[in-house]
Amino acid sequence: MATIISFLFLVAVSGILGFLLIWILATMNILFGFIEEGCGVIVKSGESYSDTIISFNEHHMGIVERNGHERMEVVKNKPGESYAPEGVLGFLQEKFGIFYLGTLPPFRSILQYKFRWNEWKNTKDDEGEYKDERVLRHREELTEFFYVKTTTYALTLKGAETGSKIKSGETSAVGGNVEVDLHIALLINMVCPKVAIIDREWFAQLGTLILSQSLLFVGERTFEELRSQKINKVPESGSGEQNDFCEYIMKFNKRAPIGEEADGITDYLGIEIKGAYILEVELAGESKKIADETTAIYVAEQRGKATKINEDAKAYGIRAEGIAKAEMAQKMAEAEARGLEAGITTMKNHGDDGKYFVHQQALAKAGQAGSAVVFTHGNEDHKLTSNEFAAMFLSQQAKGMRGKS
Repeated sequence: MATIISFLFLVAVSGILGFLLIWILATMNILFGFIEEGCGVIVKSGESYSDTIISFNEHHMGIVERNGHERMEVVKNKPGESYAPEGVLGFLQEKFGIFYLGTLPPFRSILQYKFRWNEWKNTKDDEGEYKDERVLRHREELTEFFYVKTTTYALTLKGAETGSKIKSGETSAVGGNVEVDLHIALLINMVCPKVAIIDREWFAQLGTLILSQSLLFVGERTFEELRSQKINKVPESGSGEQNDFCEYIMKFNKRAPIGEEADGITDYLGIEIKGAYILEVELAGESKKIADETTAIYVAEQRGKATKINEDAKAYGIRAEGIAKAEMAQKMAEAEARGLEAGITTMKNHGDDGKYFVHQQALAKAGQAGSAVVFTHGNEDHKLTSNEFAAMFLSQQAKGMRGKS
C-alpha cells in the first residue's frame, strides 16, 4: 500500500514539475510557445520559412491550390473535423494556449518582423468617456505574431477631388468639385501568412492600392454622394449590408491592378478584404477654407439676428407691461366708481341707515394709503373718503342740472 502511495506521489510531483518546466520553456519560445486565440506565428529554420502555426477556433493550416501552385492557407474546418493534437499536447493547447512549436533557437525559432500599420483610436473627453472623434494612429513595432481573425485597419485619403456625373450625361447631378479627406476602415482576414508577411509587405502594398482606387471612386462622385457612403460603426467581421464603396473595394479580392498578371489581392498579397467602409468625409484644402469662412459669416449673421430678436422681444415686453398696467388701472377706477355709485344709492334709498352704512365703509378705508376722512356739513358723525365725497357732489350737481333743464 505504501508503495502505491509513493508511486502516485512521484507521478503527481513529476506531473507538476513537468507542467512548470513546459510553462517556463513556453515563455522563452523553446519547444513550446503561447499563442493567443485568433493569432498565429511563423516558424523558421535558420533564416528560411519552415511552418505556420495558428490558434483559431474551427480553422487550421491546409494546402490550397491557386493559379497552378500549392501553398499553405488558413482553412475552415469541415463539420465534425478537428485538427487539434490529442493527449497532453491537446490538453495544453486547449486549456492554456500552449502550443508545441518544436523551436530550439537559433536553429529553429519564431520569426520576428517589423510591421507598420494604421489604426483608428477613439479619443476621450475630460470625463474619460469616448467621443465620436477618431484619431489616426501610426504603428510600427517589432512583432512575432500576426492576426488570423478579422482585424480592422485604418487608411486616410488626403486631398481627393470630388467629381460629377458629367460623363454619364446626368448634368443635374453636378455638385461642383471640392477637396475632401476620407477616413477609411478596412476589415482584413489573413489567408496565406507566408505570402503576406515574408513574400510581400502586405499592408504597405494594400494601402497604396486602396488609396489609389479610392481616389478614382471619389473623382466619379459628388460630395453629397460620398456623404451617403459614410457609416457610423464598422460592422463586426464584415457582416451587414454592403454599400457602393464596400463593393467597389472588395472586388479587388479576385482581380486588381497589382502584380504582373493583375492578380487578385488574395492571390498576390495573401490576405482578403472582408469589408471597406468610409467613416468620415471632411472638406480639405481650399474647400475647407471657404467652408470655414462661410460658416463664420453665417454664425455672425445668426448672432446679429438673435440680438435683434432679443431687442424686439425686450421692447415688446416693456410695451405689453405698460398696456397691462394701464388696463389694470382703468379696471380699478371703474370698480371704484361703481362702489361710490352704490354707496350714494344706498344713502338715497335708506336714509339714515344708508348714511350709517356709508359712514362705516369710510371708517374702514380711512387706514388705507391715499384715503382721507371728510366731514360733511350737517352730518359730522358720518365720514366719507375724498373720492366718495366727490362722487356724491358730482351726482348731486348732475341732478340739479337735470332739474333746471
